[in-house]
Amino acid sequence: MQFRQNKRYIKLTSFLIIGFLVLLFFFRKMVVNNPVFNLVSNEKQVSSWEQYLSNKEKMNLKKMKQSYAELMNMGKSYADDNQWILAREHFFLAKTLFPDRIGPRKHLCYSYLMLCQEDWRYCDRGRKELYYAMKYVQPTDKISYEYLYHLVELVEMEEIVEMEEGDALAAIF
Repeated sequence: MQFRQNKRYIKLTSFLIIGFLVLLFFFRKMVVNNPVFNLVSNEKQVSSWEQYLSNKEKMNLKKMKQSYAELMNMGKSYADDNQWILAREHFFLAKTLFPDRIGPRKHLCYSYLMLCQEDWRYCDRGRKELYYAMKYVQPTDKISYEYLYHLVELVEMEEIVEMEEGDALAAIF
């Protein structure tokens, strides 16, 4: 009887030892070799994350430039066909992508002024765009500055362009 009891304890002990070794093996595989728990690997992951963000920014900028070029080309195409509403929409979207660029602002102003000749409701929006375009144009860019100032003279906005933003918008609307 004692022999059977000892045999049972031996089986139980060997089962526990084998179970412990299996758990130790899995623990080593899952935790010790896991990069989350390894500081050196974690630092590499941070630098690769920064590289990922940098690459993502470059990719986004590239796509934005491509979309900008497409919008400008389509806007010019619609303007050539005197479809001013569609041209205005495309120039506005191009301006939204790169607000500091003066090209879409010039075309947008001209589109609004052409629409103003057809429907008076576009006149105020055209003046507002012209006011902001004059704020963004660089005096060193003589061609754009002279073009926009010529549009300012056509709509008789010389004094409004010199005003502060709140006063200018009150005068426009």
